[in-house]
Amino acid sequence: MVKASERFGRALHGKDVSRYRHVRRGEVVLDPMLLWDGAIARLWRFDEGFVSPDYRVYRPNAKIHHGFLDHLLDGHHMRLAYKNNARGTNKRRNRIARSDFLAIEFPSPPLPEQERIAAILSSVDEAIQATQAVIQQTRRVKEGLLQDLLTQGIGHTRFKKTEIGEIPASWQVVALGQVAEVRSGVAKNSNKKLVDPIEVPYLRVANVQDGYLDLSEIRTITIERARLEKYALKAGDVLMNEGGDIDKLGRGDVWQGQIDPCVHQNHVFSVRCGAQLTPHYLSYLAESPFGKAYFLKKGKQTTNLASINKTQLRAFPVLLPPVGEQAEIIKHLDAVRGVIDQGVVEVEQLQQVKAGLLQDLLTGTVRVSP
Repeated sequence: MVKASERFGRALHGKDVSRYRHVRRGEVVLDPMLLWDGAIARLWRFDEGFVSPDYRVYRPNAKIHHGFLDHLLDGHHMRLAYKNNARGTNKRRNRIARSDFLAIEFPSPPLPEQERIAAILSSVDEAIQATQAVIQQTRRVKEGLLQDLLTQGIGHTRFKKTEIGEIPASWQVVALGQVAEVRSGVAKNSNKKLVDPIEVPYLRVANVQDGYLDLSEIRTITIERARLEKYALKAGDVLMNEGGDIDKLGRGDVWQGQIDPCVHQNHVFSVRCGAQLTPHYLSYLAESPFGKAYFLKKGKQTTNLASINKTQLRAFPVLLPPVGEQAEIIKHLDAVRGVIDQGVVEVEQLQQVKAGLLQDLLTGTVRVSP
C-alpha cells in the first residue's frame, strides 16, 4: 500500500499511481488472494491512500457502522467464510470472487447496538495498545541498562583500558571457553540405523528466542540411549542459537529444566558455566549491545542465513565481574524483565478477552443495549 496525501493520479515519491485504486477514510481494502488464513486489510486510520489494482476497495453503506465492520472483518466468522469461499488449486494462490465476498452473511444488529459493540471492542484494543507501548518502552530501558551495567558495573570509580574498551578495574576479560563448556547439539540423521533408540524432546532454533524460550511446540527426536547423557540439558545451561538471521545469532536464554529429559539440535549451542560465571549473567551479556555486536561481526553470512561456529563462540570475550557483582547486575535486570514479562502476559489475556467478545458480540450470543 502506498500512503498518500496527494490527489489521485499524481506521482508520489517518483512513483506513478495513476493505475492505483484511490482509498478514502472508512473504505475497506480487500486482498482477494488467500494468504495462509486470509488477508483483509482496513484503512480506518488513514485519511486517504492508494493501493495496487490487485486489491479491491469497498465503501460501506449507511446501514453499518464503520467501527462495527472493522471488528467484524477481524472476527472468526468472517475469516472462516472468507477462507471457505476462496477458490484455487494452491492454498497460497486461492482467490475469493467479488460476488462471493459480497454474499457473505453475518448478524446485523440495529445501528445503535453496532456502535456500542464497536466501542466495547475498541476499548479492549486501546488497552492492548497501551500495554504494548509500556512493553516497548521498558524494552528500551532494558537495552540501556544492559549496555551500562554490563560494561560499567555498579558503583565503580576506577576503570582500566582493555582490548575491548574501558571496564571496571576489578573486572577481567576472558574467553568464554576459559570459564564455560560450549556444547554442540544432536544432528538429525534419519538414514542411520540406531542401536537401542529412544525418542526424546528436543529444542530447535524456533524454541530459542532473544531473552526467552518458546516452548509452545516441542518436537521429538530419536537418538541412541547411550548418547542421552552426552546431549541432555541440565538446569542452568545457557542456550544460544548457532544460525538464523544475522541479528539473531547468539540469542537465547537460561534453561530451567522445564522438560526432563530434553536435548537440543546442532543449530543450538548449550553453554555450561563454571564457578566464575553465572548463567543468567552470561545470557544477559549475550543479549546486550556488546554481545550482539560480537556475533554480528563474527557471523558468517550466506544468501538467507548467518551462522557462528563453536570456535567463535568459545572465543566470545566475557566481561567478568566478581560473582557477587554478577548477582547484583542480574537482580537489576531481572526486575526490568519482570515488568516486560508481566506486560506480555497482560496482552495475551486481553487478546483472549477480545477473542471471546468477538465471538459473543458479533454473533448475537450476547446482546448489548445502546
